[in-house]
Amino acid sequence: ERKPVENTLRESEARLRNVLEVTGEGIWDWDLATNVVRHNKRWCKLLGFGEKFLEHPMAEFAACLYDDDRAAVKARVEACLKGNGPYRSEHRMRRSDGQIIWVQDRGDVVERDARGWALRMVGSFTDITAQRQAAQVLVESEARFRSIIEASPVPLALNDDDQNITYLNPAFVATFGYTRDDIPTLADWWPRAYPDAAYRQWAATEWATRLERARQQGSAFEPVELDIHGKDGLLHSVLVSAATLGQTFVGTHLVMLYDITARKQAEQALREKEHLLSESQRIGRIG
Repeated sequence: ERKPVENTLRESEARLRNVLEVTGEGIWDWDLATNVVRHNKRWCKLLGFGEKFLEHPMAEFAACLYDDDRAAVKARVEACLKGNGPYRSEHRMRRSDGQIIWVQDRGDVVERDARGWALRMVGSFTDITAQRQAAQVLVESEARFRSIIEASPVPLALNDDDQNITYLNPAFVATFGYTRDDIPTLADWWPRAYPDAAYRQWAATEWATRLERARQQGSAFEPVELDIHGKDGLLHSVLVSAATLGQTFVGTHLVMLYDITARKQAEQALREKEHLLSESQRIGRIG
């Protein structure tokens, strides 16, 4: 009578082991009474250990933790043992070849005695090194991008798909006087930049038309010349262009506002000078 039960138990354990091995997760099982940790083969493979490491003292397990992360991991484990929720951690571990990997570690107490003391804790971890590296590349890319637009002499603004103005570079603030506190959204920007309702409507229509044309044709935004009022009331002649930033900055639009006021004034002065010269020559011929 006992044999069928034993066979069923062995088959059940074998199926469970197979499931644990094919999940891609590193599984650990900590017996607090003996202070021994057991692992599945996947755990050993992720850390580069042979199968002799399937069962070993907790001290050897802890030795795999990256030195700078050990205290934080210990504190989170102790909190779990005291009943303060499941254990969750992202930290570094050292492989047998010395390589450092990032893991997402999860676990919880599955057995306690009558006094509530933890007897057994089970968990798993996933190698997230690639994700962490990608995140670091993203952070570095954003830092480089920010340093470039911070140093740019051209006024630049970033806005998102929800019409929020998310960034104004120092050149923008210096040129127009507005900060993000003044114009947190495009709805705040339009009436300030274009106080005349009729001109504002024309500017909005022209902007929307060129933006839609660029989207449909997959071409660059055609710059438009606009007269923009600064916070101090001064009028700026501005050549405005835009670009949609992809991949790293999905949903972000970069707006470039080239202040051509000085150039326009110089052109106007030149035209007036040429007109006066022409008039002098005409009068001279008459005389």
